[in-house]
Amino acid sequence: MLFVTKSSSSLNQAVKALASNQRLAIVSPFVKNEFSPEEQIKALVAKRQHLLRDAVAVLAESLDYKVFQEYTCERAAIFFTNAVKPLWDSYAVDRVGQFPFSGFFLKYL
Repeated sequence: MLFVTKSSSSLNQAVKALASNQRLAIVSPFVKNEFSPEEQIKALVAKRQHLLRDAVAVLAESLDYKVFQEYTCERAAIFFTNAVKPLWDSYAVDRVGQFPFSGFFLKYL
């Protein structure tokens, strides 16, 4: 995302408004940042937990993959390697049959 403003105070106001929704973490030495590194890390961890809890879990459920009760980054990588990538590769080669991730899109999106 690129912000162009007339002043750094305008930029700081825009950044503050976006970061208040925990959708933005600023890691830049060039922007005056009112948020501590701890707050930025908390926002990144919260976003990661949301994605793991919601997106990965919904995808696993839609593929009937019941190996893990909850997902960490490592478990999500195992899930991708063992379930998602083989399904995608076989669909990309053949393109025959039903799209393997349609259940995910119906539930998640």
